[in-house]
Amino acid sequence: GNRSRVLKNLVQINLKLGQLYDIKYVNEPDNGGKRLVEAVEIALAESQRREKNGLYNGEGEFLTNEEIGGVLEGLGSHYEE
Repeated sequence: GNRSRVLKNLVQINLKLGQLYDIKYVNEPDNGGKRLVEAVEIALAESQRREKNGLYNGEGEFLTNEEIGGVLEGLGSHYEE
């Protein structure tokens, strides 16, 4: 449930904020980098926890490997610019 949904939304919101901070009209790359790093850290930590401990009772789906790859790609694109 709820924990998975909240964490997934938190990752997605941080990813979007990071992308928005990088556009030329906002131009705050430091804040963008912080948001993207936070998104990656949350995604990887939760993924690792699920691998190590398995799913807790009532937990739903989190991010797929492709979605985690997208988060990593977002961070990579930030540093590429």
